[in-house]
Amino acid sequence: MVQHIDAAAPKRHQGPTVGAYLLVAAINRALAPTSKAKMAEWYHRTALYHVLPFRASELTSQRFWDHMSYIDETSIRTIETTLTQHMVKEFGLNLETVVYDATNFYTWLDTMNPSELAQRGHQKQHRGDLKSVGLALMVTTDFNIPLFHAVYPGNRADSREFQTVTEDLIARYHAIASLCDSITLVYDKGNNSQTNQAAVDQSPLHFVGSLKATQVPDLLKVDLAQFTPLIGAGFGGESAYRTEQEIFGEKRTIVVTYNEALYLGQWQGELLRLRQLNDRLAAIQAQLRDPPKRRPSDRRSVG
Repeated sequence: MVQHIDAAAPKRHQGPTVGAYLLVAAINRALAPTSKAKMAEWYHRTALYHVLPFRASELTSQRFWDHMSYIDETSIRTIETTLTQHMVKEFGLNLETVVYDATNFYTWLDTMNPSELAQRGHQKQHRGDLKSVGLALMVTTDFNIPLFHAVYPGNRADSREFQTVTEDLIARYHAIASLCDSITLVYDKGNNSQTNQAAVDQSPLHFVGSLKATQVPDLLKVDLAQFTPLIGAGFGGESAYRTEQEIFGEKRTIVVTYNEALYLGQWQGELLRLRQLNDRLAAIQAQLRDPPKRRPSDRRSVG
């Protein structure tokens, strides 16, 4: 990892390299996260000094920030590409199926901070009061090893971001395609759009996507008797119905799956919700029948 980083972000032959600093920071983050100011204290309690020798003066927060200035967006992309190629060769990663997904996370940046990256938007942690940053990842299905990443403004929709990174995903495909026969990209319905699908159709990638129920309402009416049980340890008793329909302007294969355990769990959730609603209605009815004596009550006061 150090060699790939140093090749993309070289510096004078003076003190530890940029790659050495990032490696120490990565090990710390994985094992015992601490602030940069406390990095030296943590480092000297480990055996790292045997293989990555640093002086105490070289592990101050200022030295870390000085070396981060060697890293820009271009060098990050170069490092990620060469490191991905190295991992695929070194560890024989299975690239037949890779998964793409996007998420976001909130930050503690001040409201007045001018950052274009951290923005208020729909947030999965329900912290709309804080600015968030979007993160898109493409990972292997074995061990979830990242092959590609992108960060984007927190107020950008996932489907719009997918459109933005499609060219980057295809470029990453070409960078690693020589190391496998084919690559199938899997992504969820949050990335659906006519434009996005057209870009994937024109790429060398195979794909598996997801559809919203409103896109294929007729398939919800298919009798379970027409579903075929799926054989294999990884299917967990699922069955499937296979058909073809025109989706986004092309005739495509559609597979609808049914999982008995999942169905029962969802049905129990619906029953619990119905019970809660019935309890609330009963409480409202009681309030209408027997309003408090201290003040009059009518239907408009019932909330």
